[in-house]
Amino acid sequence: MKIISFKTKVFVYFSQILLISWILGFLWFVGQVKNRTEHMHIPKKVDAVIIITGGKGRIEEGIKLFEEKEAKRMLISGVGKAVDFKSLEKQVTTKARKTINNSKDKITLSEMATSTRLNAVEADIWLEYHNLKSYILVTSDYHAVRSKFLFNKIVDKKMYMYAINASNFKIDKWWDFPGTFELIFTEYNKFIFTVLFSFIGILDLL
Repeated sequence: MKIISFKTKVFVYFSQILLISWILGFLWFVGQVKNRTEHMHIPKKVDAVIIITGGKGRIEEGIKLFEEKEAKRMLISGVGKAVDFKSLEKQVTTKARKTINNSKDKITLSEMATSTRLNAVEADIWLEYHNLKSYILVTSDYHAVRSKFLFNKIVDKKMYMYAINASNFKIDKWWDFPGTFELIFTEYNKFIFTVLFSFIGILDLL
């Protein structure tokens, strides 16, 4: 009978604990994505709207909030290099297009940010430059947990989260939809690394 060494036992137990922790964390993360309620606490007026590009419906909803909350300015962070106001207008409804046309001097299109951390760094500089004290952060629900964590770490302004649930993202039955599962799986692991990097003080590597 082969005797298992103490080191091997410790490794096996530690691996099991990590796996169980990962699974429980994943279930917690899914719950966080499903049950976002921050939008219910957004006041009637907010200084700015910041949209992180990359998900369906973000720009449309951000423009709507910009008008509804009488925001002073709006930052659309992470647009493609070829995106300008003319191409942006083609992506939105007639009502949103009208808002863009009437507010171009208040809207900043920025292609500088290539990651969520850089979105937050850019937002911090932009808010400070325009002397804005509060903002609504618009992103997708699956991206909201990590975005909120990073923006709270980097941006020293009052934040109100607005998480969008796109019609093609089936969070209620994520196990039945490979695309939804892939998004959640990827975003959850990114969140873990973000928290870990932040804890050990190397957040700049993200």
